[in-house]
Amino acid sequence: MRIGIQAWGSEGDIRPCLALGAALSRAGHDVSAVVTDLGGREYEGYATELGIQIRTVARPSANRHEQLDRLSERLIRLSPFAQGKLITRELFAPAVPEMFQAARELCAEFDLVIGHYYQHPLRTAAEASDVPAVTVTISPNIIVSRSYPPTGVPALGPRWNQIWWHVAYRLVNRAFLPDVNKLRVEAGLPAIHTMREVWHSRLLDLVAVSPALFPAETDWDPRHKVCGFFEWPMSPQDRHLPEAVEEFLCAGDPPVFFGFGSLSPNQPLARRQLLNLFSEAVERLGCRAIFQGLAPGMETTGHILHVGRANHARLFPRCKVIVHHGGAGTTHSAIRAGVPSVIVPHVSDQSAWGAILHRRGVASKPIRRAKLSVRALVERVHRATDSEMRKRSENLAGQMAHENGACKAAAFVNALLK
Repeated sequence: MRIGIQAWGSEGDIRPCLALGAALSRAGHDVSAVVTDLGGREYEGYATELGIQIRTVARPSANRHEQLDRLSERLIRLSPFAQGKLITRELFAPAVPEMFQAARELCAEFDLVIGHYYQHPLRTAAEASDVPAVTVTISPNIIVSRSYPPTGVPALGPRWNQIWWHVAYRLVNRAFLPDVNKLRVEAGLPAIHTMREVWHSRLLDLVAVSPALFPAETDWDPRHKVCGFFEWPMSPQDRHLPEAVEEFLCAGDPPVFFGFGSLSPNQPLARRQLLNLFSEAVERLGCRAIFQGLAPGMETTGHILHVGRANHARLFPRCKVIVHHGGAGTTHSAIRAGVPSVIVPHVSDQSAWGAILHRRGVASKPIRRAKLSVRALVERVHRATDSEMRKRSENLAGQMAHENGACKAAAFVNALLK
């Protein structure tokens, strides 16, 4: 079959969708992906490696890194709901016209389309074209359940959780449905009444989460299929760490990893502030450390190694603790490595991951980015070195060892196509 994929967001949003595309290609499908990366990353170079076609639309402006840094400073001080409004207004809405045109082209050419759950233009184009559409949900915190509340409100039991979800969706619908319905009307479709039908396909919603970490709830709609995380296929050059990293790891005790992925600051002053905070924490801890994304190139300064990009699957198992932002990909990599986490969430889905890992006993209590301090970071890293937390992390890693989320998701897609 001919399958089109559309993704929007940061690297942590786009890479799982492309990994799914690679699994579908291996299953014999003709796959083409359209991506819109907030940081302006290029993915076309991975097309041959993944066995799919890739093109980029709605490229960011030249000053996007500066814009993202300013936006990040605002986001970390807002509630999850306010964060969603700001992200939609500042980052998603400006790209909608180009993404919608690309979505219409996909629907004209392909037999089935698959989209990141935020990609409502694709769902609108698919419905208008009578093409089946599947969604990919990367974080389960937006799927309604009596078992947990929406992110940002206290867990007070099933009855209160239902009330919280009702209130949350009233707010969400009021904030986001007008733009969704405006596009639907332009496409000749009737208005809809809840964002639940926007974010999750009525046919199939592929939940890219490990069932060992977050199994499907009994009250979920059956369209939600927990598959496991969609891991990026490992290329031959990924099978070994760079020589400088290998030498550093072999030269002493396992280090503590520090990195905020795509949310690492880009502006010099913000980078320097975070670098100083991490460095002081390392001095107080008396440990070796690897810092990612805070210095150009790869360099070693005493007991600290600076790296740019890093293969988490190879690096994390050799670390003592992983300090990270709680993105879905980094979170799953840390768990699969069997290493405890210290999560510093910046936005709502990361807060959800921080809470999930803390409840499972494989991470310290999360520290909101706006509240991050040397003292809090040192205390959380100390807690994460507890031997019992390490054992729980290793046990969970064992449960996840044989998962292949992308292949399982491809099997669900194949079943839908029969």
